[in-house]
Formats: sequence, structure tokens, C-alpha cells
Amino acid sequence: MARTPFDSYAKDLTAALLAPYGAVESDARITSEPQFADVRFTLDTGRAPDGPSDFLTRDLAPYELIEFAHDPPDLAEMMSWMRKQSAWWDVLRKAAKRQKRELPRSPPVLRILSAGDPLEAREALWLRPVEGSPGCYEGPPSGTVRLVVISSLPRTR
Repeated sequence: MARTPFDSYAKDLTAALLAPYGAVESDARITSEPQFADVRFTLDTGRAPDGPSDFLTRDLAPYELIEFAHDPPDLAEMMSWMRKQSAWWDVLRKAAKRQKRELPRSPPVLRILSAGDPLEAREALWLRPVEGSPGCYEGPPSGTVRLVVISSLPRTR
């Protein structure tokens, strides 16, 4: 579905350039299975923690998806969680637009709690260690993907 003449032109040109090399579809519908998050959290700013906090409540974001992995997740599984993150962000932005509120500037935080270290997926997603937090990693977009490798956490309380 072309939104502007420029959009139509860009799609037609790209399709013409790629057609000799394979199948090309313009405005292709991409359907998805229903998605369910392990935990979805929306912060009530009036009930934010005021005392000592743990690694889960220390830096609560306004919106968070939390996924649990007994075995280290592979790249495909982590990408499926990122699709949930993106889909929820889209829902939040559409709702804010309808209600004439400020749009969320970044996606909800995707917090992954994994028993083991998903080394290959972590490297593929460019997750970086969080300074001062062993076993914790964050990555794009804008540090909203956060991984906690339970087996790498310090043995202290």
C-alpha cells in the first residue's frame, strides 16, 4: 500500500532492480503468531520502591517485558522476545497517539533472566557488560535489551 508517490516510486524501482535475482513482493503482508510475554510490567510512579532495591527493582522502566530461560536462549529465541518488545511499543505508541499523549520515545525494556550464558546470541546482538554489575548485559536499541545471566551473578546477597 503506497502512502505517497515517492513511496510507490521507491518500491517500484527496488522491485525492478531485484526482480532479475529472485522473487519480489511489494506491500507483502507479514503475519505473526499471537505472542505472550512471561511477564509484562507497567510502572505506577506513585508506587515506585522507596527503600533498598534488588537487581530487579533498582532501575525499573515505565514499561518492561520479562522473559525467563532455563537453558541459554539462542539467537532465534531472543529475537522472538525482541519482536514482542517491538509489538508492545507499537501498541503503546498507537494508544498514546489516540489519547493525544506524548509518545513513548524508546521501546519497553526487555529484561531476560537466563540460567546460563547465551554467549553466541549475546555476541550476535552486541550486548555489552553493564559496568559494576557482573553477569548483566545491555544492548540496542538504546540499552532497552537487558540480560541477566543468573549463573554469573556474584554469590553475595
